[in-house]
Amino acid sequence: VEKERNYQNWDSGLSSVQKEILKKENVIAKACALTRARKLISEYTDNKELQDLFVDYVESSQETIDSVVSDTWIRIAIEDLDVYNSSDEEKIQTINNSIACGYLRLYPPYHYYKKQ
Repeated sequence: VEKERNYQNWDSGLSSVQKEILKKENVIAKACALTRARKLISEYTDNKELQDLFVDYVESSQETIDSVVSDTWIRIAIEDLDVYNSSDEEKIQTINNSIACGYLRLYPPYHYYKKQ
């Protein structure tokens, strides 16, 4: 219980100015990750709806973990889209499902398992 309390109050020794700086740095880092995600997904597909939805997925994932996602995480998510889905509609369905369920990974749609 003591460790939990220490973990929850890790920033208790910081001044309010330092806490504010950390918050601003986190916001900037998240925005940069979204820019990188948009760049990587636009290299992957020309479908504007899929691009926008993927960026929404990255943003919701960052909010879920309250941290910045890495380029490697973004690339793995794009690879998962390619492995599990053949059409853009299936990819959109997969991303929508992951956002709705709060998943941090993109899992294949039900029909993928049905084919196996």
